[in-house]
Amino acid sequence: PESWRKGGLITVSFIAQTSRQDGKSLAIHENGDLLVTAGATASQSHVGVWSVQQNTNLHTLQGYDGVKLHSVAVEGDTVASGSADGSIQLWSLSTSECVARLSEHSQPVFSLALRGDVLVSGSRHEAKLWSVNKRTCNANLRCDGNAYTVSLSEDMVVCGGSGGIRVWRRAFLDATLDALEPELGPDPEPASYSFGRCAVYDICIADDKLAAATISKVQLWSLADGTLIRDVVDGTWAG
Repeated sequence: PESWRKGGLITVSFIAQTSRQDGKSLAIHENGDLLVTAGATASQSHVGVWSVQQNTNLHTLQGYDGVKLHSVAVEGDTVASGSADGSIQLWSLSTSECVARLSEHSQPVFSLALRGDVLVSGSRHEAKLWSVNKRTCNANLRCDGNAYTVSLSEDMVVCGGSGGIRVWRRAFLDATLDALEPELGPDPEPASYSFGRCAVYDICIADDKLAAATISKVQLWSLADGTLIRDVVDGTWAG
């Protein structure tokens, strides 16, 4: 992993103890110092906790030997890691201990996002919404293809993958599904809609906008109505 500052200068470079193709995922803590990685330590089944300021590996959270990690997320004292066997491990940063294992997925967990008590995980043709405190799965969400990336905002869950982008309103997850109608578009699933058909490998939400990275360009979408605002190709605005 490498750390950057404003102006595009590398301030810290960590030497990962693995080949380049083994690195899977990383997430930075809200304190700005801790960097958490999956697949960037000597074992692909371990989670690395790094200090940006000290330029060192602080802890190694040891997962299942021989089972590759695909994803990681961190907030507060909680680290979540997603494995190739479909399991999710929850860790305590303060004790470096595994505090829970979630096993609802039957396929690899490609992506994770954590916000407060809410964890969203992406797998093949599905995403799941979890309560971290209760260790329970609260919703099963259908995705188009593999869910390579997921994101959470205060009122939305977003999934990007091989079938494009899919959006759910978080409010409907706490309501009675039978009483809900689709909010946007003709999609039959309550309070959700989808857009885009290019494979998406990373997404970022800001206000009512969503940036999505495909294999050849970055797209800027409106979350209000699912319309494409701009394409960014080779660093140039298009459209």
